[in-house]
Amino acid sequence: MTLPSGMVSAVYRETGVPSYQGNPFIEALPPILERKQLRDGLGGTIELRPADIYLDGETRIHIISHLLDGFFQPLARHVELESKISIILRQGYVGRNLATGDLSTHIRNGYERIMQGNLSAVLDDPSDRRSARNALTARPRSLMQIPPAGDNPNRH
Repeated sequence: MTLPSGMVSAVYRETGVPSYQGNPFIEALPPILERKQLRDGLGGTIELRPADIYLDGETRIHIISHLLDGFFQPLARHVELESKISIILRQGYVGRNLATGDLSTHIRNGYERIMQGNLSAVLDDPSDRRSARNALTARPRSLMQIPPAGDNPNRH
């Protein structure tokens, strides 16, 4: 089958995480990066020509400015942020697994509860209320740590 322009065929990969196994949304994502892969992908390079040190000061300022524009030093917080985004993305798809049919059951049950006017009703097997089919697909996560508000004991 020929794909429309701009479309690509999905490549499904094993993730190594049991809760992600068999989920086509997750298995079609790029692989989970190792720290070294991430650092190599984020890190920038600069090209310094030895002859540049002999140029006049004004010209060197422009060259240095250009070098700084192309330079990026990944820090621990960048690695942590990538990891959190990867987890949030994949965890969001756990409850949306098309292969199991749980999502359509969950949506159908939600619709029935709304139509009955009783949002607390359980239309599935009550003993299975905490199952994957009723799992939230959006979980609260913090991407950035916000320092606590209030007086700083180190301030004088």
